[in-house]
Amino acid sequence: MAAEAAGGVLDRDLRALSEVGLATGTVRARVNELGATQAETLALRQRLADQEAVIGRLLAAGKAMLATAKAEVRAQIKAEQARQEAARRPSAPPSARSASRTAGAPPARRPPTARA
Repeated sequence: MAAEAAGGVLDRDLRALSEVGLATGTVRARVNELGATQAETLALRQRLADQEAVIGRLLAAGKAMLATAKAEVRAQIKAEQARQEAARRPSAPPSARSASRTAGAPPARRPPTARA
C-alpha cells in the first residue's frame, strides 16, 4: 500500500511538473513574441523619426527657395518701377545729367537761341 501511495504521489508530481513545464514554455514563447514586437516598434519609431527629419529638410529647402524667389520678384518689381519712373522724367542732355549728379544741383538749362 505504501508503494501504491508513493506511486500515486510520483504520478501527481510528474503531471504537475509537466504542467509547469508547459506553462513555462508558453510564457517563454510569449516573452519572445513581445520582444520581437518591441523590436519592431523600435524599428518603426526610428523609421518615423528618419522620415520626419527628411520632411523637415525638404520644408527648410522649400522655404529657402521661396524666400529666394520672393527676393528676385521684389528686385524685378523695383527695377521695373525705377525704369518706369525714369521713362516719365524729361530727358536732359548727357552733360547736364552728369553735372547734376556730381554737383547735386538741378540740370543746367541751355541759353535761349536767337530766332530769325
